Amino acid sequence: MDELESILDQVQNPSRYTNHELHTTPPQRPEIVLCYPDLYENGMSNLGLHIIRHILITHGYNVDRVYAPGSDLENLLTRNKICLFSLESKYPVNTFAMLGISLLLLYGCTFLLA
Repeated sequence: MDELESILDQVQNPSRYTNHELHTTPPQRPEIVLCYPDLYENGMSNLGLHIIRHILITHGYNVDRVYAPGSDLENLLTRNKICLFSLESKYPVNTFAMLGISLLLLYGCTFLLA
């Protein structure tokens, strides 16, 4: 966690990655991470992602979210060999049992290739 905090000091908009939303608490050991392949500011307004998340939570799953990092964070993650992390619990994305990806728009597919 200290490693994440040190690189977040170096990015342009660290609030994208710190989860300061009202009425949210980090899930206890989430099993599923929902990915929106765009920046937090764009993905937060996606109603479909919120609906799917709500359905999964009401069925008893622990769900977290991840959004595409900005180019500054992406470069720092690559340089420091740190895995992309989830928004709320800060777990590496590759540790989740299931990854759900929203592909509403085709331009989001290019993020998946990275």
